[in-house]
Amino acid sequence: NINKFWIAVGFVFESGLKLLEKEFEKVARTDKSDIEMIIGSLQHFDCKNPGSKIDRASVAKINTMIKNLGVKVYTYQPEFYHGKFYYLQGDNREYVIIGSSNISSTAFRKNYEMDIIYTRVPNLKSEFVGWFMQLRNKSKRIIELDENKFMSSYWESEQNAFVHAN
Repeated sequence: NINKFWIAVGFVFESGLKLLEKEFEKVARTDKSDIEMIIGSLQHFDCKNPGSKIDRASVAKINTMIKNLGVKVYTYQPEFYHGKFYYLQGDNREYVIIGSSNISSTAFRKNYEMDIIYTRVPNLKSEFVGWFMQLRNKSKRIIELDENKFMSSYWESEQNAFVHAN
């Protein structure tokens, strides 16, 4: 019965979004649905050249989630945001995950990652919620991404972004 799903990560890839898709859909169907993502790799989304840290397929998937699931997407533009923070809240529990996992299939299935999960009674005045809200309030909201600005290569993880950037 999760109704809030807040994410702040450096990298998001279609491969990871597909793995989380059913969870996003479940949250989107709740009465108090609130799904928000702060994505570091979209830092230059509104420039002529948005960089090479995210591919077109991932951008298309994000656009679909904005349109079909009501996902709110942001990016922190003053500098590259690279943290990994996940917050899930239901009626009786909140889950805070802090670690090293971006949203990619390699992070979730192949890499040697470390994530810590805090399980607590929901507290909208917690330091975790305050931190996320502060970052979100300093970030720019993205209503829709221009998919044609991004590279058409299919990337499974951030390793692909760095290989193609050279």
